[in-house]
Amino acid sequence: MESRKLKHKRNRFNLQHFLIDNLILVLSVFVSILIYGFSLILWGRVLKGTIYFDLLDSLLEINIVVIGLFMMIGYARLKYLNIVIESLFKILFTVWVALIVQFSSLNQIEQNAWIIVSVFAAAYLEVLLKINDYFHDMADFQHKKYKFLNKKFVANLSIPLSIITLSAINIFISYSVKDLLVTISN
Repeated sequence: MESRKLKHKRNRFNLQHFLIDNLILVLSVFVSILIYGFSLILWGRVLKGTIYFDLLDSLLEINIVVIGLFMMIGYARLKYLNIVIESLFKILFTVWVALIVQFSSLNQIEQNAWIIVSVFAAAYLEVLLKINDYFHDMADFQHKKYKFLNKKFVANLSIPLSIITLSAINIFISYSVKDLLVTISN
């Protein structure tokens, strides 16, 4: 039988770990969203003064919605739900929205904008879900120098790490788009 003193000490230890883990999670989500915001600002800088800058408003709104949806799905961490939602978004946005918009009475520019935004949302959500799955399904590892860097740490912070990875992809794409815009304009 455990004494009251030992039980209190164990409960206090568990509470401290719980608070530290949640503080790390909240801070990492905050930092990842700041980094993601920075990557979107880079897009704005690259596209400023071009005809594509008007599209950026819609894409930023869709980005924020996709990140929020991803966080809700990711924290639920139900593999089957991930597959169903990923498939639903892929079919809904890449097939049905494209068909409905294509045969709608919207003018060509509005149709193109709807198709671009819908494909953008489906692709970004799919990429985020796949990156998140990778962080959960990666092989066991333990960093030699930093003992806290292990599979459990990465799995616990898979949502912020996925957002940061997507931010890195956005930053890389922003520089590629800049080069592409310079090539097209010349």
